[in-house]
Amino acid sequence: MLSRSHGYTPSFRSAVARALAPPAGALHPITWTATRHLRSTELAAAVQEMSDEAARAPERKAVAGIRLGRPLQNPGLHYTLYWHTPTAREEIRRAVEDSLAVLGLDEHQAVIVGRDGPVPHVHVVVNRVSPLDGRAAALSWAGFKLSRWRRSWEHGPPVHDRDPPPAAA
Repeated sequence: MLSRSHGYTPSFRSAVARALAPPAGALHPITWTATRHLRSTELAAAVQEMSDEAARAPERKAVAGIRLGRPLQNPGLHYTLYWHTPTAREEIRRAVEDSLAVLGLDEHQAVIVGRDGPVPHVHVVVNRVSPLDGRAAALSWAGFKLSRWRRSWEHGPPVHDRDPPPAAA
């Protein structure tokens, strides 16, 4: 598996449009989409809902008693997960859930665009604004966290030299 961060984005609409655009020379169209923590499964409505939530951030901060800071310029995060071999959709969905949890975004709104084929991959566009208090998720070291998570996802937990060898049967 590979992961690639496309970085922060000021527009959910443009990030989702980029995810929906077929890669150059692609023979495999979009095969599935999903939403997380959104009322609508229709992409245009989901994108609008994410934009509305980001616009309400100052209001949510005020209600939560959080001092207002600078206006949030880039409320979205866009990243992609790629697999080397054909992978079941259920495993891909589990990987997306785990990756969001590693980044601390498991309660945030997200649009997911998946493609099957010889190189299955999934684009994840996440709203960084917390639905609870309006604060933007702090994603320092996000690339490092995704990379470390990806290695553990592929290889399982690391084996240490001090771990006892398995008992012989």
